Amino acid sequence: MLIAENNRKIGNGSEIAEPVLAARRTPASGPDWAVADVRLMAPVPQPRAIFGIGLNYAAHAAEQGKELPEQPIVFMKLPSASAPPSGPVRCPAVVKRLDYEGELAVVMGAVMAVVMLAFMLNMYKSSKANIAIAVASVVLFASALWLVRSQETVDDVSYMKAMIPHHSIAIMTSRRAQIHDPRVRKLADEIIEAQVREIGEMETLIADLERNPVPEDSPELQPGE
Repeated sequence: MLIAENNRKIGNGSEIAEPVLAARRTPASGPDWAVADVRLMAPVPQPRAIFGIGLNYAAHAAEQGKELPEQPIVFMKLPSASAPPSGPVRCPAVVKRLDYEGELAVVMGAVMAVVMLAFMLNMYKSSKANIAIAVASVVLFASALWLVRSQETVDDVSYMKAMIPHHSIAIMTSRRAQIHDPRVRKLADEIIEAQVREIGEMETLIADLERNPVPEDSPELQPGE
């Protein structure tokens, strides 16, 4: 990990690990800088590849109505997807709509708050402040995890609006992947065709439902119904 101080690289993980584990407030040496006066860098500025795992826990597979995979489902993001805090998010032309997953920030932030307190108990001298932060982090984590797993706030329109970016990523990946096997190329072309068709269907349904919303008393339909 690189730390940016006034747009200058000042250290790496090995140089700051010891002060962090020693519970010092400032892991890097030198003067303090206000966040507004520096440019924070991406956690991994130039990754060679970014990998993700699909259907990575049983409840997620169940809520998607899919069987548990026998092997991990691995997908990739472009290296340019790594961006610094408040940095630009570059949108490829094929992407119809950018998606965000704010719940991940809450889940990860809540866990990191507890981890930071565990390693840096001297950050706040007040034990009450430490306890309050820990309790608030646990509540935030539990709430965000429940929202992610229950999909309680996701309705017909928001579901389709969230699915369109995933379809767009599948299209972009299928078009740009360095494929050499004819069978894989055929499969990728079929994926592109299917995803484009489904995006069109979703856009049509979204427009229709925004004009004619589903009655609030309509029953919830389970997978397969």
